[in-house]
Amino acid sequence: MLSSSAKLSWLQTLITAAAFILYGYNQSGLSALLKLPDVVRLFPQIDTIDTTGAQESTNSTIEGLVNGCLQLGALQIRLSTSTVAIPLAIPVLFSLLVCCTIYSLPESPHWLIQKNQISHAKEALARLNGVTSDDRDIENEIYRIQHALKSTPSVSIIEIFRGNNECRLGYRFILCIAIQTLQQLVGESLITIYTTTIFEDNLHLQGDIPEIVAASSLTWKFLCSFIAFVAVDRLGRRSLFAFSGTGMCLCMVVMAVTNSLSASNHSASIVSAVMIFLFNLFYPIGFFGGNFLYCAEIAPVRLRVAMASVSTANHWMWNFTVAMISLLALLSIGWKYYLVFFVTCASMPVIILPFFPETMGRNLELIDQVFSEAPTIWDIVPMARKIPKGDTVETDAFNEKKDEDGNHEHNEFA
Repeated sequence: MLSSSAKLSWLQTLITAAAFILYGYNQSGLSALLKLPDVVRLFPQIDTIDTTGAQESTNSTIEGLVNGCLQLGALQIRLSTSTVAIPLAIPVLFSLLVCCTIYSLPESPHWLIQKNQISHAKEALARLNGVTSDDRDIENEIYRIQHALKSTPSVSIIEIFRGNNECRLGYRFILCIAIQTLQQLVGESLITIYTTTIFEDNLHLQGDIPEIVAASSLTWKFLCSFIAFVAVDRLGRRSLFAFSGTGMCLCMVVMAVTNSLSASNHSASIVSAVMIFLFNLFYPIGFFGGNFLYCAEIAPVRLRVAMASVSTANHWMWNFTVAMISLLALLSIGWKYYLVFFVTCASMPVIILPFFPETMGRNLELIDQVFSEAPTIWDIVPMARKIPKGDTVETDAFNEKKDEDGNHEHNEFA
């Protein structure tokens, strides 16, 4: 018999899985519809199959723009043909699942405390942890959240970047923006949205084979996402980001080399196809949700929702940009386009390891304290390593003792 907290965990998993399936289906499936004969016949402006030269280039730009709008959800295509109507109806099932179950989850304890609803916050934490609301760990957690809210001032977006705040809000905001930007600049949108196009135009596969192999690669990507589920709380966020970036870097450089060879080179086409499957192995290990999780973990309590929201908006802006230009880039510069993503993937470990502190197993309020107390940004990562693992620590860990001059000093990370 499952406990109430275990049931709640499974419910969270169900809702999150449905939301990500909806996200992945819309990203990859809707873009593939633009290649169907029925769609091309109704919208000849996006026909890149039966056109060449300048007309193909123009149509590629328009198709890229349409794809970008589809990723943002800003475009609706009304088609009566069952070939297109059925694939468009499938996401409705996952949308309904999320809408019907989301309110069965408890409200965010941080938000409840911020609204001074302490009793409701205790009940929410108790449900999440499978204990009673008067448990000592719940009292400690409430105290830590209240302490973090008091230590983080209410500021505007402009004040975040003034550089004179003790919490380094601007630096943390930049980290959130950076990780979401890197997530899109590794080439994931290219590989996911234009997989069929790559197999048809770059690898010169014919018939139904491009669609079959593309569907297989995305199914493989889904299966590989479970690796992150197991590894994210065992190996850490930083390690997975760096490992994922390194693996994708190798895939991109090999794809650039193989696509630069003659189309008649069958071996090179096979290697390119293998690299797409390997890319879909490495990508979900670090960036199939880890980037969203990390933004919430390094943002201060009071600004957690705001920073996560703005960084997510930045994520979709880059998704739109990459989706819009990729088709034209593949047509105009070909294999050299993969070198762009090779550079961004190669830079990932160099950016992640020195500047992004590890948050795995650390109390988020103590992470907040690290950003405040580190003498320089170079000290943040080493200090984060010294935080004891475990979400629950004694309230005494927050006690301050005054030195002889009346200043406060903290000994948690000594």
